[in-house]
Amino acid sequence: MKNILLKLISKLNKDTILLPNPKTGLKEPYLTRHYLIGKKGIFGYNLFIHQFHSGDMEENELHNHPFKFSLSFILSGGYFEELKHGTKINVKERKPFTFNLITPTTYHRVNLRQDDCWTIFLVAPRNKNNDWYFWNSQTNEYKHWTKSENAIA
Repeated sequence: MKNILLKLISKLNKDTILLPNPKTGLKEPYLTRHYLIGKKGIFGYNLFIHQFHSGDMEENELHNHPFKFSLSFILSGGYFEELKHGTKINVKERKPFTFNLITPTTYHRVNLRQDDCWTIFLVAPRNKNNDWYFWNSQTNEYKHWTKSENAIA
């Protein structure tokens, strides 16, 4: 599957996001975003192929997405998704060939099942009433993305 994906995406524009590893402090590849319909999208919608190189770095922080909705289809690898449920965390396994609907109130954290994970990721327009936030499961506090070192927008 990976060889097919690599061949399909070879001509697409892409960005690789580097984040500091909390254990080493060194920046490491977190995610490569391949743009299927361009960086600006169409009417606020966009479609990407995401190649996760690692799971979310911060252990106690779950994040949301500011889009009206987003939908992930897992192509290969899969992940364990930590989900906020009240002040507790539930874990759901996301296997290849399954969908994951993410709303603006979904706080989650991704831990890879294997070395990498490939998804098709559809995002709707941004919800003007929402923004990116991080929720700390230890303190139960919310932090705006601009106050987080590991935020990507």
